[in-house]
This record gives sequence, structure tokens and C-alpha cells, in this order.
Amino acid sequence: VALLDRSLVIEGAKDEGEFATLGGHFIVLHTPHVHQHLEGALLQNMGQQGKLGRYPLHFHMSECVHGSTLSKNVIWKSNQRCVVVHGTHNVTVSENVAFDTQGHCFMLEDGGEWDNVFYKNLGAKVARLPRDVPRQGETDFFPSVFWITNPSNDFIGNVAAGSQGPGFWFELKLRAPSSELEINHGINPKVLPQKTFKDNASHSSGFRAGFTTYETGYQAPPGTVWENIKAYKNNEAGLFQHGTTNIDFRGGLLADNGQAAHNFHHDNAIYDGTEVIGRSEHMQFLIDQGRIGDHCKAGGLSLQPNEGLGKGTVIKNSSFKGFNNGCSGGPDYAIHVGNNQVRNGVFDASPTIFNNSFAGEPVSSRINACWGIHSSGDNFVRTVVIEDEDGSLSGTSPGFFVQNHTSVTSFIDDTTPCQMVEDGCLLFCENTCLRLGIVSISQDLTTRGFQMHISDGSKMASVSFNNTHGLSPFLILFVRFAYFLIVHRVLVPSLMPLLSLSPGQPR
Repeated sequence: VALLDRSLVIEGAKDEGEFATLGGHFIVLHTPHVHQHLEGALLQNMGQQGKLGRYPLHFHMSECVHGSTLSKNVIWKSNQRCVVVHGTHNVTVSENVAFDTQGHCFMLEDGGEWDNVFYKNLGAKVARLPRDVPRQGETDFFPSVFWITNPSNDFIGNVAAGSQGPGFWFELKLRAPSSELEINHGINPKVLPQKTFKDNASHSSGFRAGFTTYETGYQAPPGTVWENIKAYKNNEAGLFQHGTTNIDFRGGLLADNGQAAHNFHHDNAIYDGTEVIGRSEHMQFLIDQGRIGDHCKAGGLSLQPNEGLGKGTVIKNSSFKGFNNGCSGGPDYAIHVGNNQVRNGVFDASPTIFNNSFAGEPVSSRINACWGIHSSGDNFVRTVVIEDEDGSLSGTSPGFFVQNHTSVTSFIDDTTPCQMVEDGCLLFCENTCLRLGIVSISQDLTTRGFQMHISDGSKMASVSFNNTHGLSPFLILFVRFAYFLIVHRVLVPSLMPLLSLSPGQPR
């Protein structure tokens, strides 16, 4: 609940016709080292649609303004954006409410903004700008409640409560004029450290995700933490991470989203102590009452097949429930292998999964690989391997979930008990230990039309390789001590050197 009344009102003049969306604007312009404060005001009919730099509240190129605050204000029916911090540092934006606005709402404009604090702000009912409004290369047609171009700012306790775009969008980039300031020379926001990002929530986002790094990505330093974030009832994903590394999602809640988390080329994503709910009782109640449409999407965490031989995804100390709903609108599983841009047919970054609970969900709703395996023809992905370190995923004993393909199963001992997961496109092999072998082809050679043969002296497996997206590896699983490998061109039968591998020295 947010109170929209204030005793101090700043209101733009109301015009008609072509000037109807040209309201007032409030700008703090080129005032470095000056403390500025605005508290407890209601700003209505502010912002001038399509006019650059004309926003309800705007710090513009003021550089360091340590001690300045925008606090407890209301922005209602804005024509263009809400609070814009541009080329300015050390502003505290706290406990403001923005309602029924257009374009990005609380935002950092061009990546040259540092050490600002966004604390307990609320944005709701954020609409896109009309398509015919000039946007100067901006992305306001997919408006986010919090638009973040530089991670080196604090975001604590903020709420995105309904947008036609994402809730929190990390679109990290540095542009002029901030890029021309001496303090920003040589800076790349995509690799900067994340300051505090905790207790933020996003719900009812209409497009892409509650929280996203699409499409610029974020090459976050190791140890980057997003703490206790909550994403629920978002039409698409709760989280959508793209081209990103090293974010530790610690605690938090992902519930009633079209998909809990879409890990799309996000290496070393860590979910630690996260509560994941496919469909809650409350969501089902709203559907039964006709208050929310049943799009029948209730997916969990995705594992992307092609992560580039990185560390993969870690899922630990987390809880899952509310799956197995019979939905056909998307993957209805706690954990599943995704199917976005599967390029070389390999699952090349094994996930780490342990100490999770599943509230009695059957194994068939806990883990599924069919979406990834059948994304481009039958068995296009051929090396899905997921270790169950402690038996919490299978509900029985430690082991491996593996794809039923010869590149994976050829060297698993015949005495190892393996059972098919119902409708999951996986076998579960109890109490076995597998090691991943990686064989890369030199960039001096074309990576199309190769075939790999591998043998332990009694069994042999062959894998074709027809990659069209640059250098990528062969992958195969080993369980015995000595192997011999030959890689040759299918069309030009010339042998490459023989290679011996052992479990202690995977290549």
C-alpha cells in the first residue's frame, strides 16, 4: 500500500492536442559539490514525452553531489520516466513512489553514475512509450521499473510492482556524455563490481523477466551476490540472465513465474538457499477465481547446454515445490535442460546440485532434459550429465543423471544399476562415479566434418562433430582407467595423433 497524497504539489500545465504529453520537468543541472534535497512532494503531469532530458526528477551531469537526497516524493502520471540520475554520483533516492508512468522509471542514464543509493522505492503500473515517440536509441518501449546501466550503485529494498517490461533491467553500457568525463575513461560497466543488491522484489512484469541482464550481459567479478531477491507472478521469467558470470543468488524467492530462472549463457550461477515454487496455492486460487488467466507455465530453473566449458550452475540448500501441474505452456519441472541456441550438441558445463528438498515431488517433475535434447532434431544434444552428489535430487542415493546416448553410456559398467526417469529423457545411474573428458580441435583446422572414436580396449564409442559456430570440443564420459582416442576427418581420412586419457587427467 502506498499513499499518493502529499501537501506539496508540483504540477505541469495541462495542454491539449499535440502538447498534451508535454508536462513540466524538474532538473538539477551541473551543480557539483552542492547538497540538493527534495522531500515530500507530489509531482503530477511531469515529463515531456519525446524531449531529451525532460523528466519529472533529473540530476544532470552534476558529478559528485555527496549528501543530496530525493526522498518520500510521489510521481504520478508521468509522461516520460520518473527519477533519472545522469552523470551524477552520491545521490540517495529513497522511499519514493512512482505510479502510472511511461518509459523507464528509476534509472541511471548512460553508465557514468557511481555510488548512488536507491533505497525502498516503489514503482507500479509502468507503461511503454508509444512507438512513434523518438527515443534516441533508448529502450523505453520495453520499460523497466529500475533501469541500471552501472552496477556500482546500491539497490536495497526496492519494489517493481507491474511493468510492460522488466522489473529490474541491467543494461550495462557507457555512453556519451558520461563516457567523455575523465573519471570514466577506460571504464566498462559490464565488468565493474556490484555494490549492495539485496531485498529487492519484482512482480507482475509483462515482458522478459522480473530481473534480467539481457542482452548486454554482466561479467561480474567472483563473489558477486544478489541477496534475498523476490520475483513472483512475472509473466515470463523471474530471472533471465544472459551472457553473465558469477552471480550468487543467496536466499530469496522465485514463485509463480512463467519460469523461475532462465540461465542463458550464465556461467557459475549459484542458487544458495533459494525457495522455488512453480505454482503456489495462492496462484491456483486466483486462477480458479478467474482473476488471473491460466497460461499454464510454471517452470523452475533451467540449465543451458552451451556454457563454454565454464563452471556451470550450482544449486544448493534450496527448496522446490508446486511442479508437476500438467502444464503444456513450458517446462513444468523443478530443474530442466534448456533449449536456447543449442549450437554444438554438447552439454559442456556440468552443474553442481546438492542438499536440496523437493516437498515430495516425484523424480519425473524434479529433473528433465527433453527440451534440450530434442531442441533441434532427435538427440541433438548428446552429452547431458548431471551429478546428484548426495541423493537429494533422486531421493534415493548419490549417482548421475545421464542422457541415454552412446557418447555417455558406452563406458558405464554393465553392473551399474541405471533406471529411466519417466518422460525425462534421462537415466539415473546409482552409486557410479563419472569423469568428463574434453577434446578440442585446433583452430588451425576446420571444425566441421570430424569424427571421434574412443576405446577402452573392449568397448568403442564414436561421436560425429559438425559444428558451424567456431571452435568447440568433443565431450565424453569415462569411468575406467585407460582410453585410446582417434579423431579424423570424415571426408578426408587422415588420422590425428593417438591420445591416451585416464580418470586422473581429463583433457
